[in-house]
Amino acid sequence: MEKLLEKKIEMIEVKIADEIKKAKKLGIKNKNLAMKCLVRKKSLEKQLEITYNQLANIESQLVALESAEMNGAILENLKYGGNALKNANNGMTLEDVDDMMDDIQDAKDVADEINEAISRPLANSY
Repeated sequence: MEKLLEKKIEMIEVKIADEIKKAKKLGIKNKNLAMKCLVRKKSLEKQLEITYNQLANIESQLVALESAEMNGAILENLKYGGNALKNANNGMTLEDVDDMMDDIQDAKDVADEINEAISRPLANSY
């Protein structure tokens, strides 16, 4: 439909240009015919405006449709991601994670104490 409207716009623009040429050519020789050309030009300009508006409406609808399709795809991906996250966290609780982190910190503290003890200088026995 867009292509059809674009061709119609081109055709109307050509007709407008033709009416202007005719009016200029007739000019002083035949003012009545020149005026009729200008009236037809005015009518064509109204048709052109209507056709431009129709084209704009179609383009607007296409953008809205593309946006709706994109939103649907995004929603599906969000659902998938949410379900995957639920499954990944399945069986874990905050308390379990806190306990594990405490155990890791305790093990690190012991390792640090051992490293400190091993790295102390030995007393001279000379």
